[in-house]
Amino acid sequence: LQKKLEDEPQIATSFFYPAILPYVLPLVKDPFGNYLIQKLCYTLTPEQILQLLKILSTNILDIGANSHGTRVIQHIINFLKTPELIQYFITIIQPYVIPLLKELNGTHIIQKFNTDYPKYSNIINKIVIDNCESLATHRHGCCVLQKYLDSPDEEMKRNLINSLIDKCLVLIIDQFGNYVMQSVLLLNDVEASNAIASKLVENAAYY
Repeated sequence: LQKKLEDEPQIATSFFYPAILPYVLPLVKDPFGNYLIQKLCYTLTPEQILQLLKILSTNILDIGANSHGTRVIQHIINFLKTPELIQYFITIIQPYVIPLLKELNGTHIIQKFNTDYPKYSNIINKIVIDNCESLATHRHGCCVLQKYLDSPDEEMKRNLINSLIDKCLVLIIDQFGNYVMQSVLLLNDVEASNAIASKLVENAAYY
């Protein structure tokens, strides 16, 4: 099927797309079928990509957490060629940002979108900052936050640091959160370090 798409892309797509559409949800998680969906994306119009996203949106978290499904969604991100497609993708992903970031496979979807479309990442970044405690205290979430602390986006990073400092008394004694606070200290940001120290100083012995 992939060979047919290579040899006769337009004709094959016109046959394959309507035939495959009812079976997209199981195919994207299939160890072989997912490659066909990815191949098909190269010949789809923006309208067809939108139609595909609408189907995937019904089960986005389950697909994103799957080792094959996450690759399909990451691949589709490459084909968000219009502002309308980008905005629609944000709309369907927004309710699942935190659950996806806590998934070993799902986290790559959010990271790829932020990397490919930094101008559109403000909404996602705000969700991350507002839920930093939940992420910091999670096995995978804490690793995600440490990557965010390496971001070149200084405004986002400052807002995240401030939010983490607000939660620092909880985070420093958490099995995962403590690593996030160590990462903040390793930034050698004097203002942030002083703010953390001032919160700890009265109960330093306890901590």
